Amino acid sequence: MKQGRLNGGEKQLYNFDASSMERKKVSMKRVQEAQSKAQESLASAVFKRKKAQKLMDNADLAIYLAAMAVKIAEKIQIYESSSGSCS
Repeated sequence: MKQGRLNGGEKQLYNFDASSMERKKVSMKRVQEAQSKAQESLASAVFKRKKAQKLMDNADLAIYLAAMAVKIAEKIQIYESSSGSCS
């Protein structure tokens, strides 16, 4: 083991044996796996957000069409009631 000094004068041990290197490799692999999963999660979140936005747009369109159908039905009802009383 090699020893070095940190800024505070504390001793820091640097372990260069095989088990230390293996732990570093395992740690790096875990970090890479975590980064990969994070990227997958981000891609999934973006996809789901876009899908949700499309569904909200479709719902807005359905509401608009329903409101227009109600207005048309009201106009037809008014027309039929006024033309029926005039005859």
